[in-house]
Amino acid sequence: MLPVRFLALLVGVVFSLQCLANQPNGTPTKFIPDQGYLAWRQKLLDCLTPLRLMCIAAHPDDEDSETLAFYRYRYGVRTSILLANWGEGGQNEIGPELYEELGVIRAHETMEASRLVGTGRIYCLNQKDFGFSKSASETWSFWDHDRALEEMVRILRIEKPDVLITNHRFGTGHGNHQAIAGLAVQAIPMAASPECFTGQIRDEGLLPWKVQRFFQQVRHHEGLPGEPFDASVPVGEIDPLRAVAYQEIASEALLRHRSQGVKGIWNQVNQARITQPENFFRSVLDKDFSEPLRDLFEGMKGAWWLESEEPAAAFSKLLPASDTANGPFQYAILDAMKFLGQDSSRFEHSLNRAVEILSASPDSSTIKPETLLEIPGEMWGLSLEVHCSEDPLVPAQESIFSLIVHNQGPAMVVVDSFDLAVPTGWLLTPIKQESGSLGPFKQAEAHFLVKPASDALPTQPGVVDLYRSRQPFQPQIEHA
Repeated sequence: MLPVRFLALLVGVVFSLQCLANQPNGTPTKFIPDQGYLAWRQKLLDCLTPLRLMCIAAHPDDEDSETLAFYRYRYGVRTSILLANWGEGGQNEIGPELYEELGVIRAHETMEASRLVGTGRIYCLNQKDFGFSKSASETWSFWDHDRALEEMVRILRIEKPDVLITNHRFGTGHGNHQAIAGLAVQAIPMAASPECFTGQIRDEGLLPWKVQRFFQQVRHHEGLPGEPFDASVPVGEIDPLRAVAYQEIASEALLRHRSQGVKGIWNQVNQARITQPENFFRSVLDKDFSEPLRDLFEGMKGAWWLESEEPAAAFSKLLPASDTANGPFQYAILDAMKFLGQDSSRFEHSLNRAVEILSASPDSSTIKPETLLEIPGEMWGLSLEVHCSEDPLVPAQESIFSLIVHNQGPAMVVVDSFDLAVPTGWLLTPIKQESGSLGPFKQAEAHFLVKPASDALPTQPGVVDLYRSRQPFQPQIEHA
């Protein structure tokens, strides 16, 4: 796939006009989500490390998109965001909606922005955004501390991040910022303790999880120039495959928060980014580093890039050919990356080998074989549409889910069956399924009757009347 800048030159005026129409203030798009070979390579790269990075922020647009984009796109680190609330206390520059209605808008802006930086998991504590706060104590007079702490511990145990980062500081800045940063310090040791929130372990099947490091960003808008630091991330570097800097990707993501773009503030923020090509971090948990770390993940198993920027060279050092415990899967993925776009038969052979290894030991990895199998399906021109008769779903109310497979490729394929997974306690009844041979430019359909459990909780603020329920939202919003 050609870099976006070259692609823009090739497709010319049509692309440019489309960008202008889609961007606020007529700002041309510099970066679009990965497609084709670039997206397939990223899925393979994601398989090479189990490491996870979570950014903690008070409101939408407070997240460190630069660092998230750097680690996801450069090294395949799984990234996530944890918010205190959906920012319903902010202003709205694009319409009349305020409060809960604004929270709905900002939730979807956050999901749109996170797609650009490659972050597929967004969590929210669902605490009230009451506007600007002068102190952490004022914030906690509005927020439910015990509930927020329990939810953060739960989310840490669900997501299992190795490293936490935040832009927020203790004792200075917005009171909401101070509160969420302080809450993380409390939650980290509790998430690791089997004695804390034992119901999560006993009733929900979660396990204690130890976060290895927690970093606060320094030398930025809530910090001071020249502050000491324990690690830095070169977010100003150019991504060699996408021909944009990680800062530019973050800038595009920030522009997606359209409702908060008062008086061109996002353009001002983005202009200021280029004056600091590195993000600097100070460790919160461990302050005994004799010298700055080379990387946020230095010393952790799975940080292959500290051996070499090139995955194949790194794993030739980390996994000798005689290493049968971990080597086969990693080598199969590396072979698939090597043959992607070069030799389709050898690529498919390597990918099938990786899928077989995963299928033989499904509990040994967080990677699902289905994720890898999506790649050849997309290559062959197969796509899946999912439609629901009701939006949003309502507890104990039946809806019809329609699954449509399109064969847009030149080859004949065979549809064996359709399967729709639903949460525990939901009722699933097949209505109709089409199977058998599927010729070029044909489609096959399946329809299921789905009835959510009567006690099913809302998952995101999709509409106003579900925004502030008596029970908190499920902590996970996953779109990737």
